Amino acid sequence: MRRGRAMGTRWVGSAAVAALVLGQTLVSGAQEPPPETPPPVVEVDEAVVLNFEGADIREVIHSLATALGLNYTIDPRVQGQVTIRTTGKIARRDLFPIFHQILRSHGIAAVKVGEMYQIVPVGEAKTRADLATSTAERRTATAEDRFVIELMKVEHIAAEEMAKVLQPFVSPGGDVIAYPRGNLVIIADLASSTERLKEMVRAFDTDTFRELHAQVYHIENANVEDLGDELKAVLEPYGVTPKSAE
Repeated sequence: MRRGRAMGTRWVGSAAVAALVLGQTLVSGAQEPPPETPPPVVEVDEAVVLNFEGADIREVIHSLATALGLNYTIDPRVQGQVTIRTTGKIARRDLFPIFHQILRSHGIAAVKVGEMYQIVPVGEAKTRADLATSTAERRTATAEDRFVIELMKVEHIAAEEMAKVLQPFVSPGGDVIAYPRGNLVIIADLASSTERLKEMVRAFDTDTFRELHAQVYHIENANVEDLGDELKAVLEPYGVTPKSAE
């Protein structure tokens, strides 16, 4: 009887110890929960905090578009992963340019068509961009830094030459095209880049010969027509043509 009672006592004691250990484990687990992954976009008043780690670009677009209140469609070719963390809060008004920067860094662009944004490969953005014709449209496009098309009249330089000067400074997916008939340059690019290119046009489009005077020379040792052709080739890039001299 004593032996049975002792064995029973040891069994009860072992069970009590096991229960105690299990209880300590549960209590310990309750006291030290595993760290939670912070949400990708945290809204704080009128600011946001971004936290993406190897996230699918489509999920990032959805999160940012939701925060910005945008309607959008995504081209099926849009793929990639995004990692972005902000240590401080970002004002909501500054979120739009960041949205476009994230897209551009992955070869993607957001083009506004009506009330919908089309998320497409950056190479196609210029074919879907709006023509900015009013000051209000330009102001909105600049604030959102989206793709736009602008026409700019060149006064003193041939449009083809101006396009060559601007081309190296165009953003990926943008373009500058010359329209010789009206001596226009057509700029299709992000609004911020478009403004920079327009400043370059104004800087280069100057009257090089404004302070020069015409003079008639008597040619003795060269063919007049050949010399005239050579002079036209030199002066045409500056917008000096027989038609402009009329």
